Amino acid sequence: MHLSYHVKLKKTIAAHFDNTVYWYRRALDFYIDFCLEKWDLISGIRGIKYQIKFIEEQTIAVNARVLTVPDESNFKQQFPDFPPYLRRVAMRQARGLVSAYFKRLNKWNTMSDNNRSKRPGRPSAGKAYPYLYRKYMFQRIDLYRVKIKVYNNGKWEWCEVDLCRSDVNYIEKNCSDGKEKMPKLFRKGAKWFLKFPFEFDSKVMSVPLDKQIAIGVDLGVTNICTCVAMDAKGNIIARRFLHRGYANEIMASIGSKKRRNPQISIGNMIKRGRHQICKRAGKFILDFALEYGGNVVVFEKLDNRERSNKVFFTMSKKIQKMVERKCEIKGIKTEYVCAWNTSRYAYDGSGTVKRDKDNPSICTFKSGKVYNCDLSAAYNIAARYFIREIYNTLTEEDRRSIAAKVPKCVHRASSTLNTLLLMQAALADGASSH
Repeated sequence: MHLSYHVKLKKTIAAHFDNTVYWYRRALDFYIDFCLEKWDLISGIRGIKYQIKFIEEQTIAVNARVLTVPDESNFKQQFPDFPPYLRRVAMRQARGLVSAYFKRLNKWNTMSDNNRSKRPGRPSAGKAYPYLYRKYMFQRIDLYRVKIKVYNNGKWEWCEVDLCRSDVNYIEKNCSDGKEKMPKLFRKGAKWFLKFPFEFDSKVMSVPLDKQIAIGVDLGVTNICTCVAMDAKGNIIARRFLHRGYANEIMASIGSKKRRNPQISIGNMIKRGRHQICKRAGKFILDFALEYGGNVVVFEKLDNRERSNKVFFTMSKKIQKMVERKCEIKGIKTEYVCAWNTSRYAYDGSGTVKRDKDNPSICTFKSGKVYNCDLSAAYNIAARYFIREIYNTLTEEDRRSIAAKVPKCVHRASSTLNTLLLMQAALADGASSH
């Protein structure tokens, strides 16, 4: 698994980094043009390693076999003293861009005229930023200070920069188990950053289905999220709510901050507020899963129907992605089930529910029972995961038998917690009869 974190550079000389990126993009354009011209030869070579070697031999006299290089293809003549390790980064990126371009072009050529979109554009460096090889382009002085090779006054030289302490401390706290890869220099607005990729050797725990604990998560509007811990037999171990009080406090503070400082962008403040809510929800779900020994976190598979509420859709997808990354580090699976009718059907199998007009989080079952609608949906979400996994492990004969006894287990859009209980009872009866 790969994750990346940004570290802000303090007290930087922007002109040095601007010149470095400018020359890198020029070098990248040089190799893109070369790869486009020689792609028939490059694509015929098997293996990326040997393709890069061929590109290097054709643009730089690296051994006795290539005595001369044409002036228009001579990299060193056009880019004197260009760092060789930065040059290899440009080679690899150019080869990748050209390879992707020809794949898109071949696919476009095979399409019919009615289905064709615009012809794929010719690749270019655009807003590409360089990766910095360790020891040759990037060196650490200490935890909060590094050296970067930059282009200054017509030559490449080392430049010392300070790293933001809070960013470094965050990485030290959260990425101690990961392997740090070579960083990437990039700019965001007027500030410069280093993007540090990390590789984690995390393996998802392999636990038998009958011993798994599923964490059903319902991301709602009335509550930020509702979590339920359930075992394979349908027993409820724990349940917990993250109410909207935290979100309301964050959004209410935006108005007071705007009144104190009218120059602040209200849009950016709302965006940051929503990001804080998503982070809080992600941490809440992960902590709940770790506390009760969850082996899998189950979400609803959101589709285009939820795009009618754009804020809910974007925040829910963001929470799901956050939890998915965090769970993978901890060795917990993330699964998705059908989102249709999870809130519409009561978990006890009594049928559709009737929402309270004054309080949408409360619903009434057909049996007359008043219950929390988000909690009932969380039960159904966790149950649908076990229904699907149990059904997939059965033989064809057992599937027909179970489908005859519990028809709803086949139609996932109408499955509830009661369906799982009936399914387990049917399996137990079948086992006892044998």
